[in-house]
Amino acid sequence: MGILDLFKRKNVPKKESEEDIQQYMYENDIMGYRDRQDRLDYQYALLSKVNAAAAQYKQDKDLSAVIAVFEDAFIHADPPCHSSQNLDLVKFYVKAGQNDKAWGYLNQLFVTQEAPVDKIRIAQANILKKENRHIEAIKMYLMGHRAKYAFNKNVFIKDIKPSANKLGLNDTQIEYLVFMVEESASETSMLNVYNQILKEWEII
Repeated sequence: MGILDLFKRKNVPKKESEEDIQQYMYENDIMGYRDRQDRLDYQYALLSKVNAAAAQYKQDKDLSAVIAVFEDAFIHADPPCHSSQNLDLVKFYVKAGQNDKAWGYLNQLFVTQEAPVDKIRIAQANILKKENRHIEAIKMYLMGHRAKYAFNKNVFIKDIKPSANKLGLNDTQIEYLVFMVEESASETSMLNVYNQILKEWEII
């Protein structure tokens, strides 16, 4: 049944505009319209604050201020703001030297599924690389790139290259890591092979 049919059955007076119809639907909570609209308005308000804070940060570079707004929107708000900008909070944490907060937040996003798994894993890998934890960084890159919808060999190699160089891996070994992402039957089997080849390569 369409909305107009519903109006006819309920003998609703003819509305002069779309705004009139929306107002009537909201006031009478037709088909749950009021709840949906309230949720949309709530999300729009959070997103507006996030966008304003991001724009302000470009001007003043005040990390504390932008982090506070993003935390309110993406961590403290219930429900949180639904936007891909939630991962920008990780970048702000890292710039502020708050790697532990960034890591904890990424784990939260993983549990709540509020960000793509591949992006979460690669963000974690970037943190590990920054902390010179290169074995763990490559492990996370393996997981992140395997979780992608489409694997891009060149991007993967670019991501792992700094850590691979630090570990003294040669081109053949890097190609084997590529092979692992492309051919492993599961994430678990891939990680098992990774741990094994580190021993064979005498990395650990």
